[in-house]
Amino acid sequence: MANDPGSAATHTSTTVVAVITLIVAVVSAIPGFLGLNKEQALIYYSTSKSGILIPNTADEQRIRAVLASNGIPTEQFSVSLINQGNKEAPEVRLSLSVPGKIMSAWTDPAESKKPVWVQLPDLSQAKGQSQIQPVLKAMATTKPVTIHVGYEKTEQGAPGVEVFVDGKPAASVSDAGAVAPWSPIAVFKLPLIILGVGLLLVVLWAMGVVISKNPRMKATLTEFAIKSATEIFKAVSPFRF
Repeated sequence: MANDPGSAATHTSTTVVAVITLIVAVVSAIPGFLGLNKEQALIYYSTSKSGILIPNTADEQRIRAVLASNGIPTEQFSVSLINQGNKEAPEVRLSLSVPGKIMSAWTDPAESKKPVWVQLPDLSQAKGQSQIQPVLKAMATTKPVTIHVGYEKTEQGAPGVEVFVDGKPAASVSDAGAVAPWSPIAVFKLPLIILGVGLLLVVLWAMGVVISKNPRMKATLTEFAIKSATEIFKAVSPFRF
């Protein structure tokens, strides 16, 4: 049995699969491991739009004019930001543009509250402009900031924003508030998943090779699979046999 070619083939194939799995897991862990002790700010942002629904009638322009004369914006564009890194962000720069004239702009939390975890921009001069470039300073981790812009749309197009931190673009996500904070565990999450799935594949591969080399076991499992499939089909089928 020591020189059984089938046994040797089984051992060799499972070893190859195991080695490949280990290599993939190690390679995927290298970037996270290299940055494990590196302090960095990780800024994520998401955008949202809303507005006043105005019926498309002959009075549309008059309604818009009345709203504008009373300082009521018909459109709103919001940018939510959060630092989920492991250090404070010295500066977060934004370039925010709208297809029209800004009528009001504010932050949440309000700049007047002077939160200790971030220095918020003064947006009092934004009115009448179509583009602003606010700067957030000393932005601590895990605390969200939202910049709101209310405007009157006078042109075709959509609002847009660019966000930069340390001279690099920030990450755009669907919901900044849903981004998980950085943690050492998250660094090795993907490699551990790859390793676990790989080990499972190794076990299944070895079992498949052993079963394929054993006619009696193969026949027994085939019969079991057929019976199980039959019972499942009977259970879910609308027809009764």
